Amino acid sequence: MIQEDMEKIKSAIEKFGCGDLNSIDKSNLVDHGIDSLNILAEHLLQDLPIDAVERFEQLFKDILKGIFSRKISSADIREVIAIQQRMGFLLKYKSYAIKASNPLGYSVFFQNKGEGFSFQQHIVHKTEIFHILEVLNGGYVFICDYKDWLANYEESAFKDWLAGNPDTRYERFRIYPQPGDVFSINKLGVVHTVIGCVLEEYATVSTDMVDRLFDQNAGKKIPSYFNRDYARGILKSLKFPAASRRVNIDADSPQIPNPGITPLPIPGGVRSILSESAIIASRYAFEPAKTSQRFHDSRCASCLYFTQGKGQLMVGNEEEMNRLTPPSLQVSQGDLLIIPNGVYYAFAAEGSSPLELSEQKIPLDVAFV
Repeated sequence: MIQEDMEKIKSAIEKFGCGDLNSIDKSNLVDHGIDSLNILAEHLLQDLPIDAVERFEQLFKDILKGIFSRKISSADIREVIAIQQRMGFLLKYKSYAIKASNPLGYSVFFQNKGEGFSFQQHIVHKTEIFHILEVLNGGYVFICDYKDWLANYEESAFKDWLAGNPDTRYERFRIYPQPGDVFSINKLGVVHTVIGCVLEEYATVSTDMVDRLFDQNAGKKIPSYFNRDYARGILKSLKFPAASRRVNIDADSPQIPNPGITPLPIPGGVRSILSESAIIASRYAFEPAKTSQRFHDSRCASCLYFTQGKGQLMVGNEEEMNRLTPPSLQVSQGDLLIIPNGVYYAFAAEGSSPLELSEQKIPLDVAFV
C-alpha cells in the first residue's frame, strides 16, 4: 500500500472513532482489509470511552466480514490471527465491571463485589452463556420468566429486597452459584442478571441488546482505577474451575444442579462442552507434550482464549497441515485468537503444564448480523 492510501485509512479510522461517520467511506476501509485491521488494532490498544470502543468493534466486524467472505491466502489468514493476538481483548469500562470482549461475542467480566448487570431481558433474540469462574462474597444469579416479573415487581419493595430486606417474591429466583456453573439464556422473556461474579460469557453479540427492567447502575461513575494496566493484571490472575455443571433454568423457579459436565477424551487431551445452541461453547485441556487432532469447520469461525500453559497453534490449509512441519504460531496464557471458518488448525502443548483454552464457535451469518 502506498503511503498516501495509508494516511487516508488512518484519518478515516480516527474520524470513525470520534463518531464522524458521515464523512468517511467505510467500504474503502473494508476493501483494504488487513491493512485497515492493522491500523485499527493500534487504536484498540488504547483506553477509550465505551462508545468509541463499540464503534471500532463494529468496524472491526465489518472488515472481518469482508476478509472472511472472499478467498484469501493462508499467509493472510495467519496475519489476521496474529493481529487479533496482538490486540487481545477490547476493554470496556462500566461502573460495575470491566468487560474484556471480542468482536465475535466472547467476553470475560470482572464484576465489583455486590454489583453487576441490570435486571434485564433481551429485546431481540440473543444467546448468552454464562460460565461462572469466581463468586465474590454474596454473589448471585437472578433468573425468572417475564410473566413472573410482571406479577411480582413493585419498585419500592424490589429496592428494599436489593438492600437486604427479605422478600420471598424475589428471593425464590435468586441462585447462589458455584465456580463452574453454566447458565444458558437462549430465549426471549427471561429476566436475568449476574451480581458479584467473575465470569466468561459466550454470546451471539458482545454489545447490549436488552430491555433494562431495573437498572441499579444508572448514574454511577466508572471507578478511577479502571484502566488497561489494571485490566491486564486481573486477566493474568484469572483462574478457571476444574469442573463445570449446567444449571437448569426451565422450571418455575431455577433449580441447581444438573450433573457435572463430563470431559470427553480427544486426541491429546479432553474437551468439556458447556453448551451447544446457536453457538458452541467448549473448554479444552491438552496434556504436556501432546498434539491435538486437526480441527476444521466450514461454517463457523472460532474465538480461542488460552487460559493456561503454552504451545503451538498449527494453522493453514489442508496441504499445509499435511506437511511434516505445518505453519504455526506460538501461543501462551492470555492469548486471544480468531480462526476463520474453513481453516484447519491443531494444538501442540509445550512445557510441563497443560495447554488449556476456551473456544466459542459461531456461524458467520450469526456473528456478522
